[in-house]
Amino acid sequence: MIFLLNIVVRFDATVDQDRRLDLLTKEHAIAKEHMAAGRLRHIWRTPAQQGNWSIWEVDHPTELHDIVSSLPLYPWMTLSVHALADHPVSEGSPPDHGVEPVLEGFAQGQVSREDAEGSSGTHMLVSYAGRLGDRFDREYYMTRHIPMVEEAWMPLGLQSTDVLFSANGDQEIAAVCLCKFKTEGAMHAALSAPETVAIMSDIERFTDIAPTRRILAGP
Repeated sequence: MIFLLNIVVRFDATVDQDRRLDLLTKEHAIAKEHMAAGRLRHIWRTPAQQGNWSIWEVDHPTELHDIVSSLPLYPWMTLSVHALADHPVSEGSPPDHGVEPVLEGFAQGQVSREDAEGSSGTHMLVSYAGRLGDRFDREYYMTRHIPMVEEAWMPLGLQSTDVLFSANGDQEIAAVCLCKFKTEGAMHAALSAPETVAIMSDIERFTDIAPTRRILAGP
């Protein structure tokens, strides 16, 4: 099973600087162990925050719970956990479509830990998190909206788009899309391009959820 986690760490006043450093050192060492074992597939820092977004692959939700609750920083964590699954539309995409489903790659071993660690560029995570039952047309998103994004932004430095959906249709997070750009400048150029006006206007055609965008950095 694949899970997307957002973790924010907020220390209270009782944790002094020496203890923070000790806890962070232990946390990083354990994270590397989980990455080496294939459970932690990828992790990104959230700039200007003590937190991260990560993708985990485990056999059962209980296993993920046991892992996270045993982490040194767990007492100070605020977490959101979302089960994810690939969408049938993405499985039928032609090779030159440019959308590489992350889940399919993880399941088949096509995306390695070394690939993740060695990746460069700037990542933008676009998430659609609303209320249960909010409208989200997955087929339109994959067959119309994502190709529109790629056609407009790839000439400006977009390298890839990785799309994931909630494994359970009734979860509050409808979809996430990880956009990888060559540089941060390329990302800003894409966001300010005239074609982006049409991209933003297209959102209402497949959902009523306002997307949230976050800039992510590597470990």
